[in-house]
Amino acid sequence: MDEKLKKLIKNYTETRNMNNMLESRWLSMFFKLADFKAEHGHTNVPARYKPLKSLGYWIRRQRYLHTTRTLD
Repeated sequence: MDEKLKKLIKNYTETRNMNNMLESRWLSMFFKLADFKAEHGHTNVPARYKPLKSLGYWIRRQRYLHTTRTLD
């Protein structure tokens, strides 16, 4: 196998691994949001939600991406 093909395969594999990691992180936060809704009856997570600060940031970011139509 030539070096160019090996490099392409390596880059593809690294990109795929990164995408899998990001997708896993997104799903994890989505399920935390579902838990929040089950407990509180809504999805209006405060920006500084003390039990899980990253959830408030994540939902704010998702709403921004949706508003700007950059959410995949």
